[in-house]
Amino acid sequence: MSKELRYVVRILNTDIDGSLKVPYGLARVKGIGVNLGWAICIRAGIDPNMRIGMLTERQIERIEAVARNPEASGIP
Repeated sequence: MSKELRYVVRILNTDIDGSLKVPYGLARVKGIGVNLGWAICIRAGIDPNMRIGMLTERQIERIEAVARNPEASGIP
C-alpha cells in the first residue's frame, strides 16, 4: 500500500479530489449522495474518515462493486 496521497482518483468513471474523505468524495459521483456514500463505506469495510487519495486499488474495487449493486450488499 502506498502511503502517498494521490491527488486525483478515478471511481465509477468520475475523477475525484483525493483530499476529500471517502463519503464526500463519493458524493461527487452522479446518483450518490453523502448518506449513500457513508453506507457504501460501511458495507465495503472502509473507514469513512479515510481520504480518497489514500485508498488502495483493492479498496476502490470494493467501493465500485458495492456502488454498482447496492441492493446485493444490503443497502435498501
